Amino acid sequence: MNGIFFELKKVLKAGLLCFCLFVLCGCAKSEEEIVDFGRVDIVKLITPVMECYDYNLIIEDDEVADSEDAAVEETKEDAATEPPKDDKVYFNPDEPMHGVWVASVLNIDYPKTRTGNAEALKSQADEIINNCAKMGINNIFLQVRPCSDAFYKSDIFPTSKYLTGAQGKNPDGDFDCLEYWIYKCHENNIALHAWINPYRITKEKESLEELDDTNPARLHPEWVVKHEGNLYFDPGIPEVRELVVSGIVEIIKNYDVDGIHFDDYFYPQESKENFNDGETFEKYGAGFDKKGPFRRDSVDKLIRECMDAVKAADNTVVFGISPSGIWANKSTNSEGSNTSGSEAYVRLYADTRKWGKEGWIDYIIPQIYWHIGHDKANYATLVKWWSEQMEGSPTILYVGLADYKVGDDKYWKGGAGLQNLKDQIELNKEYPNVKGEVHYNYTSLFGHSDLVDYFTDLYSK
Repeated sequence: MNGIFFELKKVLKAGLLCFCLFVLCGCAKSEEEIVDFGRVDIVKLITPVMECYDYNLIIEDDEVADSEDAAVEETKEDAATEPPKDDKVYFNPDEPMHGVWVASVLNIDYPKTRTGNAEALKSQADEIINNCAKMGINNIFLQVRPCSDAFYKSDIFPTSKYLTGAQGKNPDGDFDCLEYWIYKCHENNIALHAWINPYRITKEKESLEELDDTNPARLHPEWVVKHEGNLYFDPGIPEVRELVVSGIVEIIKNYDVDGIHFDDYFYPQESKENFNDGETFEKYGAGFDKKGPFRRDSVDKLIRECMDAVKAADNTVVFGISPSGIWANKSTNSEGSNTSGSEAYVRLYADTRKWGKEGWIDYIIPQIYWHIGHDKANYATLVKWWSEQMEGSPTILYVGLADYKVGDDKYWKGGAGLQNLKDQIELNKEYPNVKGEVHYNYTSLFGHSDLVDYFTDLYSK
């Protein structure tokens, strides 16, 4: 509207000036006299005209300049809201994956201390990214939505308490955390994957009333299920799927991310109590005799819809998942692995094998967090099983490594920790389908000098 009004004023001014020149030409006796007329004489001549028009529509030259400057500044402000994007694609499917997860939930990796101070947040990000670049890490998986919240500017989710200390509180100076991470990662030729948790609302048993007023869980309590002290969005509700998809599209449209990433959390495990989705099953479970198949179908729908939405928003962005390492035990499903651990298919209602085989995701990173020779979940058994399952699939296979166990688990103490990782890296080479690895997590990887030395040397070759 301001632009239209500005143009109208220019037109009116031009018309008045033409009229005045006509008057001057009539008064002057020669062309030289027209030239000799000064600004003061013109103003004297047009005074009667000004009395016949709304003076507010006649603007002086300095006012024109001010309006033009304001218009330019407005354009600059609009442009500043657009995130910087370039044409370079930083995720390379033909390049070996050397990745690391940077977890924000409970401040595991970033930020170590919750703060709204932009300089402190930048400094911590710089340290992480610079260390990764020196090692040869080429993909960072940054957790940007740990619990129905955001480490970025969002119209859907409030700012995470794990960022600034209070949900809904923004960092100082309009600092955009995700935008900064993307810029610094790309500056170091590192791909940045936005890691989100689709269903988790709380991690520390917060009540619904403790959440920010703008949190989707507060706005739609009918979507929320309390389970074993924490809150979750009910995966079986169609509107929940729409929420997750909308959140993904918002990230891709507003940020130059290279990937969208889910980890292994889907339906929460039912260790002490059942997940209370009886009403949802009754309302939406037509065609299913039991909850199990209905729940798996609900998650399947989310995965398909997310993949479609990602490619529709930007087909250069990849969508991938890092499920728990065991899809199903052979004792449960004849096509499962020869293991006896917790199963994603049964406990989380996540048919992760299907997603990979069907090409519903661009990459899969099973978290094979056990050492070679483990009696219930042998790394050697699982990496072979996953390699066989992804044979002929368009989905790229990477492996998630358990750096976090180094020095803690009894099988990973002392030099055994690094040796386990070395042995796993060597074993992976026997399976051409395995295209690289991702380390969990940043603090664990860089908290051990022997790991830093080994992987820096390995990734520099």
